[in-house]
Amino acid sequence: LNRIGREFTILDIEKLNYLGIINAIRGNKVILTAEFNPAEGRYYLTGHRKGRKGHLSQIIYRDETLANPLCPICNKKINLGVRDRCIELQKNNVKIRNRDFLHLIPLIEVIAKAHNIKSIKSKKVNKIFHEIMEVYPSEIALWQSDRVLLDKRVDEKTITQILAVKKGDFKFQPPGFDGNYGKLVIGDQK
Repeated sequence: LNRIGREFTILDIEKLNYLGIINAIRGNKVILTAEFNPAEGRYYLTGHRKGRKGHLSQIIYRDETLANPLCPICNKKINLGVRDRCIELQKNNVKIRNRDFLHLIPLIEVIAKAHNIKSIKSKKVNKIFHEIMEVYPSEIALWQSDRVLLDKRVDEKTITQILAVKKGDFKFQPPGFDGNYGKLVIGDQK
């Protein structure tokens, strides 16, 4: 459930009905698109994961993949990752419109990272999550707000991690590939 509701589009609609939605899409009246961070996705990079026969933790990168779509270790065909597919589209001169977008990181993952807890299902992580949801109507409202309006109900570690994510001080290391989700790293965490 921590990944549900991560992708949505806000449209400029004159009348909220089916025809209004269709006209907004056809008329390119997209205000904002929010999506799951691609680097966290299970197929962001092209590669084979640790655990396959003969693979320690191999990731096959773009330059090798486009020249030869076979894994150099097991000689099996590998699927092109999302990042490499985007690069391929750019090379083919596919026109991509620039729009405002927002990458949403699941709040529950940020809370777990703040407390070095591996499971997002832990009671402590869920307790903090629900305390934050008493202040904000939704996670999206938290990520879109200009300020973090959390008082003494939420600990300083969690607030610091939320602020770091809001500033963009995070990455996924390693990014997702071959069915494994990317691992969130916030701020100075190793």
